[in-house]
Amino acid sequence: SLELGKVQKPHYVDKNDPFVKTLVNAYRNQTGDMTEPYTIGGGTYARNLDKGVAFGAMFADSEDLMHQKNEYITKKQLINATSIYLEAIYALCVED
Repeated sequence: SLELGKVQKPHYVDKNDPFVKTLVNAYRNQTGDMTEPYTIGGGTYARNLDKGVAFGAMFADSEDLMHQKNEYITKKQLINATSIYLEAIYALCVED
């Protein structure tokens, strides 16, 4: 027998959306990293918002321990992430 479970439609916010551009600009301003934004296949909390995106503190030069046993963040990563978040929050607040 087959029982259907929860079905969720895909959640996607275009990288050219002004909200996403604001987040990407904050990241780039704080890191100098001009890498293109990308999507992940996981289902995150972001799908609960119309334009929600997962915007985390995962950096290219750090080991990927996200959601794994003994997950941690270094002081440098915490400071870098905080700088990015502060700029993003400020920019989002002054846009309107």
